[in-house]
Amino acid sequence: MTPTEYNRLAELFLEARRKPESEARAFAARACRDNPEMARRLDSMLASDRSSGASLDARPRHDPTGAADESAAPAAAIPDRIAGYAILELLGRGGMGVVYRARQERPARLVALKLIRPDLVSPSSLRRFELEAHALGQLQNPGIAQIFEAGAASVGNVPCPWFAMELVDGRPVDEYAKTHGLGITQRVELLARIADAVQHAHQKGVIHRDLKPGNILVTSDGQPKILDFGVARVIGADSAIGTLDTRPGQLCGTLPYMSPEQIEGDATALDTRSDVYALGVLAYELLTGAALYDLEGKSLPQALRIVAETEPQAISTHDARLRGDLDTIVAKALEREPARRYPSAAQFAADLRHYLRDEPISARPPRLSYQLRKFALRHRAAVIGAAAAALAVFAGFIGTAFGLMQANRQRNLALRQAHIAQAVSDFVREDLFAQADPATETDRALTLRAALDNAAAGLGKRFSDEPLVEAALRVTVGSLYRKLGAYELANDHLTRAVALRSQAAGDRNTETLEALRELAILRDRQGRYDESIALHERVLALRRDLLGPASPATLTSMNDLGKVYDEQDRYDEAERLYLDALETGRRELGESDTVTLTAMHQLGTLYDRLSRWDEAERLKSRVLEVRRRTLGNEHPDTLGTINNLAMHYDRRERFDEALELYTEALAIHRRIHGPDHPNTLIVMNNIGMHYVDRGDFASAEKWLSETLERRRHALGDEHPHTLSSLNNLALVYMYLERFADAEPLFREVIETNRRLFGAEHKDTFTAAFNLAAAFQRQQRYDEALPLFDIAVGGAERGLPEGHWLRGVFRTGRGECRAQLGRRDEAEADLQAGYDILSATLGPQHSRTVRCAEALAGFYESAGESMKAELWHRRSASATAPHSSENDP
Repeated sequence: MTPTEYNRLAELFLEARRKPESEARAFAARACRDNPEMARRLDSMLASDRSSGASLDARPRHDPTGAADESAAPAAAIPDRIAGYAILELLGRGGMGVVYRARQERPARLVALKLIRPDLVSPSSLRRFELEAHALGQLQNPGIAQIFEAGAASVGNVPCPWFAMELVDGRPVDEYAKTHGLGITQRVELLARIADAVQHAHQKGVIHRDLKPGNILVTSDGQPKILDFGVARVIGADSAIGTLDTRPGQLCGTLPYMSPEQIEGDATALDTRSDVYALGVLAYELLTGAALYDLEGKSLPQALRIVAETEPQAISTHDARLRGDLDTIVAKALEREPARRYPSAAQFAADLRHYLRDEPISARPPRLSYQLRKFALRHRAAVIGAAAAALAVFAGFIGTAFGLMQANRQRNLALRQAHIAQAVSDFVREDLFAQADPATETDRALTLRAALDNAAAGLGKRFSDEPLVEAALRVTVGSLYRKLGAYELANDHLTRAVALRSQAAGDRNTETLEALRELAILRDRQGRYDESIALHERVLALRRDLLGPASPATLTSMNDLGKVYDEQDRYDEAERLYLDALETGRRELGESDTVTLTAMHQLGTLYDRLSRWDEAERLKSRVLEVRRRTLGNEHPDTLGTINNLAMHYDRRERFDEALELYTEALAIHRRIHGPDHPNTLIVMNNIGMHYVDRGDFASAEKWLSETLERRRHALGDEHPHTLSSLNNLALVYMYLERFADAEPLFREVIETNRRLFGAEHKDTFTAAFNLAAAFQRQQRYDEALPLFDIAVGGAERGLPEGHWLRGVFRTGRGECRAQLGRRDEAEADLQAGYDILSATLGPQHSRTVRCAEALAGFYESAGESMKAELWHRRSASATAPHSSENDP
């Protein structure tokens, strides 16, 4: 449940329990008629409240832990019963909840019953408690304490959630290892089992974030059990709860076990590798018996600095028996850079087991001598030193023979590639750039275009007897034409290059695949998305087969395909590709590699589309920082990142920051590419929409009119970018109440998008929404409503649940229905719109404020003054500046 729903549930519960029992259920049914889940929870709470009496009978009890929580409120009396559980004793009290040993009657068993403290019930604590129950409910693994049941009880007239879970009778893992005298091998086995349980949580989308000995108990039969998911983070598309109680800059976890990125206090920067780091700390302490860092008597700032800056000693400095593979395994888990750690708990566990079986570990480069040494250790009885040496000599002989057999083939290939590279170099230097004399031309883009036209003429005749040279030159020329926006000429050269390479080298040749990739990118620029996807999928499949999943070329194709999926609203598929490319790129190539940065940048753009703002900004800012440093400000990749980060700032209404970046990017594009280049026009369009968001429609009209005129000339009337400009200019006309100018543009966009991309495409139903908004402004409500229905239906089918556009569309339809007197439907739309916008854009965003104002007006017109006042207060409390309306 969302915080808004929890607040509503608490209000309804308090109101219902003041009524006679005969009236309470009817009241609850009416209040929750549109929310079955809330109705079920409210009924459960009322039933629990009635079964336990008007107030819980309680008597003081002794705290068996003997520990006083000085930060907690005074201990509350301990109840005899909660729901169907008999309370036996208090096990512990924490900052948020209390835990009791309890007996369940059916089935008969002892449980640990966790109850939120009544004095701490608030929307944030309710969300955090709900997260822990939600997280545990997903996890079914012998290494994780299981949750049995959840519910709510009334304590002092406050609805307090609870859940019952497995009562673990065990000792903290470090105490267990010490008291049972475990040796190195047994401790490594125990660590591998703990890592297995952590991996299970990660596979279910749960990051623990507070792994430490006190949260890992080991039972008498040696089974580790991970406890306390109260600060966990839930990730993944099917989670609507997210990270709790981690405001920016707030530390979440236990300091000695926190990763460097966790110490920085940015919850969005954490992923499963933070838990891997904690496993590394746990391994360090279990294997050495010493703390990773000496924090005894240190102040918090000193401790933070030590953990953040000090390099840990190798575990072998404590015990020489740990030298070698265990040194390497623990050191890899404790790497400061997440990209250098094990990418998963499973790989950490796998290397621990490789060590136990005397097999090569992945953390060490698998050189032949190293693998032979491991082979000898695994077969001590059968392999003596001389045999191992002979085996090494034999392996060396086989390697040498194989190398000799390959030498001639590699030499011939190298000579051919050198010849082709020299031909391309000569073409660029002598045929192309020698013509481009800046002294005789003032427009750099036109000089390059004219030079390219001259140089490309007659390529087929000049290299008719060298098809691979001709193909390489045509790929170069076609790519240049694409970057200049001359798509038809680019198509001629690239299709010819693909045919030449396929005939000369075959379809499974890496150079043929590079030509196919260039053609796929061109199809995307032309708006021929189905063809682009088919080509990219073909290239990716063949590169995986030929080059392997971690090849830079394979990762590049994953980024390429993810981008087109993203543009076609296939968000889940795009995210999977980006995440895979990013993780592999960081591990194999490093964060500063072009392929890795591309995955990071495109993932940030996707998260912007999905309203995952903080994740998007973190990724985009990091990419821009690295690209400015490594590529310079004028590199195309840097310019793309500048533009995308500016768009992000616009969405978050940080307008001054956005305009500063747009201005920088536009000046560079105009100087390098000229005024009609597609990338220049993208920035101009975005500046126009920036002024729309600011409500400066006169400035917006100026920018968008010029952009539309240039796009019609450069790209044609049916290019997606041209249609986008039509839609945006029509919006401005609508805001200026020039409806006669706006309506034909909206209709042209709708019909062209429907014909080219189908009725279910986002651009089609978004344009339908905009035309509906124009009708609504003219009080043409009967004409507007069917278009609003198209937009809402398309968004529900084509956009992720909770996407901010769904909130915009529901709000618009709700206002229209209210004007038509369809009040029940209108109220449902407006409330749903507010919930979505508040959750995605935030309560202070102008779109959210506008929806709150609409709800206030709705209740005022119905004579419900108390509800109207509530929504007026919510609207007035927001401080965000006004933005444009209905302008997706």
